[in-house]
Amino acid sequence: MPAADIVNAKRGFIELNQETINETIRRRLSVHAREINNNTYVYCVAYPGDTRSDNATLTIQGLLDSVGDLDYTFINGSSVLLTWTVPYTLDNVPITGYYIVNGSVNITTTNKSIRLLATNLDPCILNNIS
Repeated sequence: MPAADIVNAKRGFIELNQETINETIRRRLSVHAREINNNTYVYCVAYPGDTRSDNATLTIQGLLDSVGDLDYTFINGSSVLLTWTVPYTLDNVPITGYYIVNGSVNITTTNKSIRLLATNLDPCILNNIS
């Protein structure tokens, strides 16, 4: 069905533009990342003759799981190394960063590990890192 069809429009498909290049009509589509659109088949039909192109599957990355295998290693009395396993993502969907809160210090990193310094060196006070 065309992107402008009422069923597709309700699912968030929009035809952004149409252009002709070397006598071939090209349409650019946009769609909202809704769960209902996950695994939608997208294909083209050439008229006359109803020749249908190969399918392309629209796959939408949902929210990521938490990091896995979170572990820590004490380096010395004021430093700790945090390491973790990257959560699953779809192919070619990069993780743009991890947000870490160490006391009142906020850190963003793209690494799978980070060395942190304790914000309070009093052994009777717990240092929380999230």
